[in-house]
Amino acid sequence: METFIRLIAQDLIHRFGTNLRNVTVVFPNKRAGLFMNQQLAAVSGRPVWAPRYRTISELFDTLSDFTRCDDILSVCELHRVYAALVPNPESLDRFYGWGEIMLSDFDDIDKHLADPHKLFSNIQSIKELDHSDFLTPRQEEALKHFFEDFSIEGNSRLKEKFLALWNRMDDIYATFNAGLKEKGMLYEGALYKDVAEHLAERTDRIPADMTYVFVGFNVLNDVEKRLFSYLQERGKALFYWDYDVMYVGEKSRFEAGTFIRQNLKEFPNALEEWCFDNFGNPPHIEFIATTSENAQARYIPQWLDSALTEPEQDTAIVLCNESLLQPVLHSLPDATSPHPVKRTNITMGFPMTDTPVYSFINALLSLQTDGYDRDRRCFRAEQEKIVHSHPYAPLLEEQEIFCPHAENHALLVYIRSLLEGLAAAFGRQKDRKDDVYNQLYHEALYRAHQVVSRFIRLTEDRTLDVQPSTLRRLLRTVLGTTTIPFHGEPAVGLQVMGVLETRNLNFRHILMLSVNEGMLPKAVNDTSFIPYHLREVFGLTTIQHKIAVYAFYFYRLVQRTERITFMYNIATDGLNKNEMSRFLRQLLAETDFPVELKILQSGQAVPADNGMEAAKTPEVMDILRRNYGSGQPGSRPLSPSALNAYIDCPLKFYYQQVARIRTPKDPQNGLDNALFGTIFHEAAELVYQKLAERNPVIRRQDIERLLEGGETALLPY
Repeated sequence: METFIRLIAQDLIHRFGTNLRNVTVVFPNKRAGLFMNQQLAAVSGRPVWAPRYRTISELFDTLSDFTRCDDILSVCELHRVYAALVPNPESLDRFYGWGEIMLSDFDDIDKHLADPHKLFSNIQSIKELDHSDFLTPRQEEALKHFFEDFSIEGNSRLKEKFLALWNRMDDIYATFNAGLKEKGMLYEGALYKDVAEHLAERTDRIPADMTYVFVGFNVLNDVEKRLFSYLQERGKALFYWDYDVMYVGEKSRFEAGTFIRQNLKEFPNALEEWCFDNFGNPPHIEFIATTSENAQARYIPQWLDSALTEPEQDTAIVLCNESLLQPVLHSLPDATSPHPVKRTNITMGFPMTDTPVYSFINALLSLQTDGYDRDRRCFRAEQEKIVHSHPYAPLLEEQEIFCPHAENHALLVYIRSLLEGLAAAFGRQKDRKDDVYNQLYHEALYRAHQVVSRFIRLTEDRTLDVQPSTLRRLLRTVLGTTTIPFHGEPAVGLQVMGVLETRNLNFRHILMLSVNEGMLPKAVNDTSFIPYHLREVFGLTTIQHKIAVYAFYFYRLVQRTERITFMYNIATDGLNKNEMSRFLRQLLAETDFPVELKILQSGQAVPADNGMEAAKTPEVMDILRRNYGSGQPGSRPLSPSALNAYIDCPLKFYYQQVARIRTPKDPQNGLDNALFGTIFHEAAELVYQKLAERNPVIRRQDIERLLEGGETALLPY
């Protein structure tokens, strides 16, 4: 099997020899550079002066005069502009979600070099565009559909609010970008656009003897096309596209070739076409249906017994559902297994949400917000118990943890100080230094400290001025999207990765998990202020673009492998019915590839009955007679709650009614419904007894007099 990276390495050595110091290889992501170095060394057979490696994002950064503004600061700056231009603006708390959507729209506009003034013209002006010469017939039809749905004459309140914001969007966009530029910052799309529009002025950033090699791209936005064209016209660019003639041919109906076909016309491939007919000899393909996600992870050892290659790095496990990382790692055969995996490289990052640091910060946030009673000036027992039970709590002084902090800045400083205390405690621990999870958790602590420190800086200058509930949501969101990289040699060992990490890489044997609709292609969030039809007219990203991108990832991964196994979940979960991915159905319906269809079934074993019971000893029966025996002194009727407990679980009835073992109630959490009902009925009984002493007939006016507070109904005990 000739991998795509190896073909490029051979071509680069042929073109430039072993001195690649004046070559910059640009990838969509970082991972492929490590494999490229490995293949350059293997192809040349002697030392090679390696090229520079850049991601496309890093390349734009080196060509820009501006620094990149992070998303939180961008949304805060966007709100400041919005509040100055829109009447009766919302607070930052309510605006933040809108701001993220608006920022995403601005980013898309800039990357596609769309004209924001025309796009954000008032609705009537946009309607006049449907007869403009620059529109294609398809775009004209899209606009007609838009205005059939959007009647200006019959505006609802929602449409009026949309119009009010839309008609100021052009001003917001212009003022927002101008303000960021004054501070020397730009969000990603604006930075890309600035580079594309000033390439001729940035010649000093592009060395005269440098050749740029663009590898493995698929969909290109307009700023990338402008950069590619600029370098191509000056003879400073080579392009390597990976594809297969099956889905790129002119008559092909596969969406996987949607963008590659256009790219090959504008930027011809540096490799010959004979390199791209791999589906002429299709791989061995298996479809395996399972009834749960974890069952897929448990199948891994069995699959590896027959599929693990030598060397191991030619085998990959690809996770469409990245939340399966933990069960997958625990399912990998260790040294005690008959067929152990010698080395493993986890390409995808470990999610912060799966670390104790995240759960500890989450518990602290709940403790300081929902868990603090401002009236009684004390912590509620429920949240206090959660913090006490966390494994990190014993590593810190209790008085440091349980001190209230209501104000945002003080709350963040409090969390940071506790994280620093944990770091000091970790430093004193001498055991388990080499444990992989221990290292990950230490790294997670460092990353969490970085995030919290960033929030502190934003609250110090009042840039992020929100309610505590909003701050908590934002902090959780940012931490939830943070990942911790695994340390190791990425080009060695069994590869475990997500779909995006597979770009440009090829493997002989592949196991792909959770190949379900909604996982591949990913369910995308199409929330936007720009209506779909206008997105289509102005060439912005639509859901069809995103599906075509995932189709390309799928077929590119399949085209150079020898054996690939797809696993998917068929279990019904409530109203959600799991289905195999549309790409799997396409393989079945539109290709003649031989496919083995299998169902994974686990063996069923009846568990041993280790049930507990409370024997009805004479002592137990005596307690029951005393408590509930008719005519016994001090006995009482069996309550409905007690009967329900017995029906639910006789052992529960025994613990509650006989042994008198009950879950203690926390008065700080208020009264639950059952306790409130008991208090109310006993109070009502006492009230009626008091009224009956005066008159056997209880009248309405007697009760109303009590309700008006005319007299005290009950005396304190």
